Amino acid sequence: MENKKVSQTPQNKKTIGVLAVIPHMLAFPLTTLLCYNALRSSFLLDYVNISLPHEFNFEDKISILARIASWISLVLIFNLFTVIGARVFSKAANPLKDHTNELVTVTNKILTNSVEQTMIFLPLLVNWVINCSSTESELKQGVSLAIIWVAGRILFSIGYFFGYLTNFTVLRVFGFAPTLFPSVILASRLAGIKI
Repeated sequence: MENKKVSQTPQNKKTIGVLAVIPHMLAFPLTTLLCYNALRSSFLLDYVNISLPHEFNFEDKISILARIASWISLVLIFNLFTVIGARVFSKAANPLKDHTNELVTVTNKILTNSVEQTMIFLPLLVNWVINCSSTESELKQGVSLAIIWVAGRILFSIGYFFGYLTNFTVLRVFGFAPTLFPSVILASRLAGIKI
């Protein structure tokens, strides 16, 4: 008699697994479309208070980069405060003690991922703005990609935390894709590949 291995996954878990693919199928094309439109027009700049210089000298580019760096810093500070809040809420305030609280672990992972993504994106953006943006259009493209990146980090944090609360972890893809694509676009353009 043959022993057939029967799947022990209940039907509802299979359905949830299939449904988990849908956000991935939506997030990447939507992000691609958003990045494409942001690079073609400056519609995102209408939502942020940033004035582009009339001349493209070094000081003006540094001023724009400082403004963008402050946006990125605010995202990281927000993530830092969520870690602090999780530690206080879970009574694991001392980081030197080994606490295996899941809420603290989740908020630490969000912060760690955000720092890692910042280390990838920010040097690419600085290089693009200082060395490659010689026209207003190119500078607008860099700022637009920064806006998408910051919004992606916020969506990633919300999606990751919501995934922790609901066990529907794929929601963070709606923040991961807008973080990934600006970095890929800048890296490609700096390498001489225009996408």
